[in-house]
Amino acid sequence: MKILHPNNDKYCSLKELNSYYSNGFYSIISDDEKEKLNYFLNAFQDYRKTTNLIAIDKNSYKNLPFSMHTPEWKERQKDVKIIDVLIKTKKHLEILDIGSWNSWLCNYFAKKGHSLTGINFFEDEFDGVKTNIHYNTKFTLLQMHVDQLFRIEKKFDLIIFNRNWAFFQNHEAIINDAKKLLNPNGQIICTGLAFYKNPASIKQHFQGQNIIFKKRYNIPLFYNASKGFLDLKDKKILKKNTISLYSYNKFENAIKFFSPKKPIIYYGLYTDETY
Repeated sequence: MKILHPNNDKYCSLKELNSYYSNGFYSIISDDEKEKLNYFLNAFQDYRKTTNLIAIDKNSYKNLPFSMHTPEWKERQKDVKIIDVLIKTKKHLEILDIGSWNSWLCNYFAKKGHSLTGINFFEDEFDGVKTNIHYNTKFTLLQMHVDQLFRIEKKFDLIIFNRNWAFFQNHEAIINDAKKLLNPNGQIICTGLAFYKNPASIKQHFQGQNIIFKKRYNIPLFYNASKGFLDLKDKKILKKNTISLYSYNKFENAIKFFSPKKPIIYYGLYTDETY
């Protein structure tokens, strides 16, 4: 694997980037950006703690997602079941986990013998790349902008956008960058795609959270500009770019169709058909 150096235009091996490695991850953040990013990360970590959004017992990490039974973790249990079916009996796959969060998915598939690379922007020991301390498995973690896939020179058999598609801008460019990283017959899966037919309520929610966050920390809630939700325009972009959409639960989605304020939930799948 080669990564575009954080401070110049050279692609370097991980060995060459050893000076950027500490606490179990490589920090691919430019020197010019570090102060701004650290201020944001400290604010965001404090915000999550004060709003009780960090609620994972340290003893639960090793068996995630099945050691937690909250609604959000039950959704992630569905994700790994779908991915397990997708992988079937394939061995030693190269997997890229985009938005690896607390590295739960990296750990889950590393235990199955696959080679994992996780990309995450956050670094703390609960929600970020420092959570590697909770696992016995080995995988590569990169702290970098998750939408800058062009920084990576490596081919993968499976690329997972891990319940974070709503926080990207320039969707088409990111899809194209991801496709370039695929091995022949490789696949891309986008989990947790929640499309709002009428996004007014969710839009208002994020606007309210942004006001609170900005008042407390004097910076926006999102480090990079983002809506934070998906609407039907985003759904069309995925279909236009040959991402097939599949329902997690067809019956639930059919009911939600008549309630525009509730999101219809899908996962997206693309298969490279190079032979």
